[in-house]
Amino acid sequence: MKDYQICKKCVCDSSVSNVSFNSDGICNYCKIHDKYNKIFPPLKVFEFKKKRIFNQIKKAGKKRKYDIVIGVSGGRDSIYSLYLTKKMGLRPLAVHFDNGWVSDIAKKNIQSAVKKLKIDLKVLHFPKILSLYKACLFASVPDVCLPCSIGVGSSLYQVALKEKVKFINIAISFRTEGINPLKENYCDGRYFNYIMKNFSKDNIVNFNKMNLINYFNYIFIHRIKLIQLPYYLKYNNNEIDKILKNELGWVSGGRHHFDCEFKPLSSFIKWKKFHFDDRRICYSAQVRENQMKREDAIKKLSIHPSMNDKVLNCLRKLNITQKEFDKIMSMQPKSFLDYPNYYSLISQFKPLFKILSKFNLLPESIYEKLFKV
Repeated sequence: MKDYQICKKCVCDSSVSNVSFNSDGICNYCKIHDKYNKIFPPLKVFEFKKKRIFNQIKKAGKKRKYDIVIGVSGGRDSIYSLYLTKKMGLRPLAVHFDNGWVSDIAKKNIQSAVKKLKIDLKVLHFPKILSLYKACLFASVPDVCLPCSIGVGSSLYQVALKEKVKFINIAISFRTEGINPLKENYCDGRYFNYIMKNFSKDNIVNFNKMNLINYFNYIFIHRIKLIQLPYYLKYNNNEIDKILKNELGWVSGGRHHFDCEFKPLSSFIKWKKFHFDDRRICYSAQVRENQMKREDAIKKLSIHPSMNDKVLNCLRKLNITQKEFDKIMSMQPKSFLDYPNYYSLISQFKPLFKILSKFNLLPESIYEKLFKV
């Protein structure tokens, strides 16, 4: 590439959507990361317990069975969130959204954690969900994990509403996962419904409860707040792995998010079709946090996702033939901007979303993602 450029601090390069570089060769994602570190300085557990947000969680849970609903996948981040909330003296309810791709290791991790921590677990299953993933592939969009994004959010809000819990947690850490570009990872109910209606034969009842009316109902009427606990706390992958293995018998599924068996296929498609390696975002965050050396990240990224047995297994599970997959890969790449969505409407209410983020009704990270990346 004639105009190719890579950040001199992390490994974000010209392949990352909406990337820009200052005169020193540092990318805008590094700038956002630095801003997050100022907004969310890494705290220890006892320090977090002094924060206003912690007291709000405790107060909202008073006289209720649970203080907070936590989404669990079986991976490091979600299991650690369970561990932390219990250590803080909170009463979490674990909610697992079964997306049809949960590995055996992840299932064992969840069962082991809730048993040892003595936490209640609610598992949500949706028959025919695999057809929704197939629809995203034929819609030719990069956010092929859209059914999981919608499913997790919808499940957490519905359970919180039923249990009258005022806080939900999605375990994401900008310090280890980075900041995903909006174009490759956009999600809203209208966009999802259009793809399902036009590219899938199956209609899953009560699956998508994330249309705009429902979302504002969760926020303004029922006052359910979404937080991301790992944003507030010190977060080092190696240290967390040791804690989880020693105290909960947790087992790593390998690469980040590989507790989901759909990940090999989604990574391959993003790289081969959309020329975007989603590892680059995670590695960049870890480089900024000194959890990975920059030269090591560059070396790992030189080995690209390939059409391996795990990818083929995904295709077989989806009943996609080689001919159909070739068609999917040859289709013109699209994004959420090519389909009906709420984004143009959301953009008109930018000041409102800013206010929501200031009052913790909407995470600051979501505001940044919607309007900055």
